[in-house]
Amino acid sequence: MHFIRFLSCTRTLWHSRTARLALILLFSSLFTVCSLAQTLSSITGTVSDASGAMIQGATVTAENTATHVVSKTVSNSAGSYVITDLLPGSYNVTIEKSGFQKDVITQINVDLSTGTRADARLNTGSVSETVEVAASDVALETTQPQLGTVIESKITEEIPILIGGGPGNQGPHDRQIDDYLFLAPGVTGGEWSHRINGGTDFANTVMFNGVVAVQAETQGYQSNINPPFEMVNEVQVLTNSFSAQYGLGQGVASYQFASGTDTLHGDGFEVLRNTMFDAAGANPGFNADGIKDAAPSIHEHNFGFSVGGPVVLPKLYDGRKKTFFHVSSDWFRLDQKDTGTMTVPSVAEVNGDFSSLLTQTNPQTIFVPQGFVAPTGCAAPAPGQQWPGNVIPKACFSATSASLLSLVPAPSLPGLSNNVSSSIGTLPTRQSNWGLSVDHNLTESQKLHVSFWRDKYAYTFCCSNNAHFGNALGGSTNEPRLGTGLFVTYSNVLSPNLVMSAGFGGMGEINDGFNAHTGVSLGSVADGTVLPTISFNQNGLPNAPTTWGNSTAGSTIQLQQPHNRRSQQHRVDRKCFCQLPPGRRGLKLPASHPGKQASQLLCRLLHSGRHQGHSETHSERGSPLGRHGSIP
Repeated sequence: MHFIRFLSCTRTLWHSRTARLALILLFSSLFTVCSLAQTLSSITGTVSDASGAMIQGATVTAENTATHVVSKTVSNSAGSYVITDLLPGSYNVTIEKSGFQKDVITQINVDLSTGTRADARLNTGSVSETVEVAASDVALETTQPQLGTVIESKITEEIPILIGGGPGNQGPHDRQIDDYLFLAPGVTGGEWSHRINGGTDFANTVMFNGVVAVQAETQGYQSNINPPFEMVNEVQVLTNSFSAQYGLGQGVASYQFASGTDTLHGDGFEVLRNTMFDAAGANPGFNADGIKDAAPSIHEHNFGFSVGGPVVLPKLYDGRKKTFFHVSSDWFRLDQKDTGTMTVPSVAEVNGDFSSLLTQTNPQTIFVPQGFVAPTGCAAPAPGQQWPGNVIPKACFSATSASLLSLVPAPSLPGLSNNVSSSIGTLPTRQSNWGLSVDHNLTESQKLHVSFWRDKYAYTFCCSNNAHFGNALGGSTNEPRLGTGLFVTYSNVLSPNLVMSAGFGGMGEINDGFNAHTGVSLGSVADGTVLPTISFNQNGLPNAPTTWGNSTAGSTIQLQQPHNRRSQQHRVDRKCFCQLPPGRRGLKLPASHPGKQASQLLCRLLHSGRHQGHSETHSERGSPLGRHGSIP
């Protein structure tokens, strides 16, 4: 049996300026021949007579018991045959040859990407005589040296699965098909990062309908590109010793899309989780008055439907036993209360009154820094002198500093650490995911399969730097994501000795991150549109206030939500550090520098007042205009 080398071209799109070069190279590859073996389900076997001699020219017919689609071939000179590109499911195989009794093998189970064997031994007689044999319940893979696990449709339909995100998820989601990978022996990790049979992270191959889904980054991470859960019929996990046709991946996760049957069928589902149904738990918390805390606030809703059957257009087209469709769609809604806590200064300290520091066992005095230039109306002592009573007059605040201090909430919980609850409120998640598959039997030897899906997702992450503020000081991020897939496969049994198949895969992935609070301008940051990250260093002392702003070092965050998809991402690492080394030190930022008094007073007001001095650095990298450097 000869096979034409399988051809497939896979295109991947993603949304990041840093990926532009790779994207150009990828588009260039579309115009070259991409060789990549597809994996098709098949039935194969040999036809012999009672003496064991091979029979050439026997007609072999495989009929899908659900769709009643018939596929035919004939045995070759070696008595061998193969019927390829079969949908996973149950088949009846009929073998006929003039001068021999008809042989029928029933209930042959075909799994995803495997070759099921069905050998026949024909006895002499009339073709009107039929010998019926039931296939074995357990079929052994004898055509490939691979080891793996097939998760059949009965399991995907009936076994419960997590809603809201499985282990290692990157935000809550609807039901995820890749959670089934962890039913296979040797698969460890979670949705974000997992390993198959001891492989490395982000190294396994992902396939849909036998075509590799090439990803721009984080290969094997599927949450952003998953089709609807009920669009998938079977899952196969290959762990090792698999054929070279799968490439160099460390393990394979292969998915077969569901197909319609010869009769219209469908289902609907709804899963509702609400606080009103929840108990407080076996070990509930208690408030300061000893009253048991209420159940956690959560409102989760996952609902959808699937429908499939023959394509029938009245008076135009009757696709029964020939053309089938399957549509699946689901929606996921989650509203969850943010329950984080933060550390904030007292109301008195926000207003410049640090007199309480003088009553401690080790009194802490605050001083006017060297080089301080008092704003108009500010009666400040000479640089190096203590502020009278450890109080900084409000007249000495800059306008920018005062505007930021007005955003600091008052403590609502006892103590000096974690003394205020989150002011974010509700964290919403919205997802809509739909997909369509069409399977068309061009002839008894030619087949065409087309699948498309679109997964739209919006998630609010909270919170970078543990900044659970509901204003510009906060670290929440809006993360809209969009995953699309288009996979087309074609097969043709040209002769008993020649089979050809081809496939195309297109993947689109947009994974953005937007600062939830934009339009914030700080005088010391040129062209700033978001608050820089402002951290407080207490030189080892406890109860440091929570860091302000979004994005830790190296995080990718978009400064402003784009008006169109041509807008690019920016690498942002904006920090304002308030460091408190021992001893009296003056400000490193010249007071005469435009816009610097805001940052100086801001850091000094909240923390440096607890010591005799402080130093401050402020830098910006990756601004929208591409400037690099630091404020002197």
